[in-house]
Amino acid sequence: MDAFTIEAFALLGIGLAVIGLRTYWRLSTVGIRNLKADDYLMLLAAVVYSAETYLAYSVGKLWHGLANNGMTDDERRLLDPSSEEYRLRVGGSKTQIAGWSTYTFLLWVLKAAMCTFYIRLTDADFCQPAISKVDIFVTVVLNVVTDLYLLTIPIPMLWQSSIKPVKKVALIVMFSGGVFVTAAGVLRCVLIITNPVTGAQQAGSWAVRETFVAVITTNLPMVFPMFRIWLYPIAGTVRQYSSRALSHLSKDSRSGITGGSTKPQQLGGAFSLDDRNPRRGKGVRSVDHITGLTFSESEERLYDQNHSPTGKVPVSAETRRYSTQYPSV
Repeated sequence: MDAFTIEAFALLGIGLAVIGLRTYWRLSTVGIRNLKADDYLMLLAAVVYSAETYLAYSVGKLWHGLANNGMTDDERRLLDPSSEEYRLRVGGSKTQIAGWSTYTFLLWVLKAAMCTFYIRLTDADFCQPAISKVDIFVTVVLNVVTDLYLLTIPIPMLWQSSIKPVKKVALIVMFSGGVFVTAAGVLRCVLIITNPVTGAQQAGSWAVRETFVAVITTNLPMVFPMFRIWLYPIAGTVRQYSSRALSHLSKDSRSGITGGSTKPQQLGGAFSLDDRNPRRGKGVRSVDHITGLTFSESEERLYDQNHSPTGKVPVSAETRRYSTQYPSV
């Protein structure tokens, strides 16, 4: 008998003896009817521990430490399936799998027994989940860290983009809803810690507000282009009436100065004021020129100067022709 076999079975004997003493003491003090879950889990652990020890012993005793490891691809290919080495390596590999599974199962059975024992130690009902500091700090720290991380993704992209400053600020505000979520989470933590009596109720109210803002902030970038399309006809109508009013004003002004020789369709020789655009009020075909967000599901990203050699939002040839023909849109 080799040294490992002696050691393995000696340790198994000591472990089983300790489990036996524990079971004897529990039976003596509480009786068989009052045994708890951890007592039965330890009996299961004794069986699994015995199986694990035998499997570890059989790896060396039955299979001589051989398995499918430590071989090159050529050695595996040339190994004769009818040979003794093949039988040993196959049996050793199967035993290794069983050993690893038994080992892992034993550890988790022991963990479950310890958790059950700890539950019995807290039977005095001291747990107050509404003001649990463990729950508070774990939740707040994780929420704050992840919210700040998520803010670092869109803000730098928008800040470096080539869109107009006003639109840039509006988009940054839209994507910065996580700031309120973070502040609400911290406030919720402060309310619970500083006021254990009514703080939990107030924190619940702020939790509702926090989650509402989180829901809106998460979905707003996706639904914003939809609102742009829906509201574009209204904006087109407003621009149409504004253009007509400006046209009449310009006509009256030039008539008073030049005697009405200038055509009413031109203002400064640059822009046409007649509404001859058949697509006015129907929205652009491809790219959202305001936000830099495309309406295609496969291109939901921000265009900035790093994505275009000219530093402008790339547009299709069709949209470029449309914008040239109708510059007032």
